[in-house]
Amino acid sequence: MKPKYLLSIVAISVCCHSDYQGELDNHEALESLATHCDTEQIDLNRVNTPEDIQPTAKLLDMQKIKLTSSITRISQNAEEDEPYYTEVLGHTYRAVPDVFSPKYFRSTGVLTKALPLIENERFLEIGTGIGVTAITAARDYLNSVVAVDLNPSAVKVTRENAAMHGVTVDVRESDVFSAMTDERFDTIYWDLPYVYAEGDECSKVLFRAVCDPEYRSINVFLKEVRNHLNDNGRIFIGFGTNGDEGRFDQLLEKYSFKKTLIHQEHFDIRGGMDYYLYQLVDNH
Repeated sequence: MKPKYLLSIVAISVCCHSDYQGELDNHEALESLATHCDTEQIDLNRVNTPEDIQPTAKLLDMQKIKLTSSITRISQNAEEDEPYYTEVLGHTYRAVPDVFSPKYFRSTGVLTKALPLIENERFLEIGTGIGVTAITAARDYLNSVVAVDLNPSAVKVTRENAAMHGVTVDVRESDVFSAMTDERFDTIYWDLPYVYAEGDECSKVLFRAVCDPEYRSINVFLKEVRNHLNDNGRIFIGFGTNGDEGRFDQLLEKYSFKKTLIHQEHFDIRGGMDYYLYQLVDNH
């Protein structure tokens, strides 16, 4: 009988974003994992002993796996047959298949609830999706709100949701600040597409809601965000388990920011997911 080893829960959860786990045979287990997770980044020749199994995650191209799992998740979003309604923080919103939806990603509700909004501010949300955070700022905090997204369908559905909630939101199609002029805001927020991608791995507009090729858009955000911030203004960003925090921290250092953790929430789903709300402050 072949020895059985417990495959790293970290590798499984990050790779598959599912409940696929348990005791599995040596090579057969890894071959199954490679098939199940659509990756060939497992060096089967190195797997001989329990000591080799323990750091299974080190045998995997983890960032590739994070990308694959995130795209798989948002592709489920795209499989919806028609528009539908979803509830977030006690309110109902219209959602469509080709826009990032809180039905499939809990980060929207978690981060919107944790965001320390202030009444009667001028508020900008980058990557608004179906408009939950922007509408919350306008409806519950009487903010003057601009919401932008590079996805035309997101712009359309956010306008529809704002009308449904009886609030005014200036919604624009924009790649980060491309539709901005010299406008400034008291609070700027972006739930980042924090999954790192290379080349054309993240070329579809819908995928750009979760991943950013070579962190180019995040680079633009950090480079330009001060130009759109009022004196004493605040910057908040969302991040999560599947992000490349090392690369992100390098960009923060490049643009003289430091991050302060405002909120962290863990979910025992897909092997364990954490969402983070950070405030960015000057680090001159």
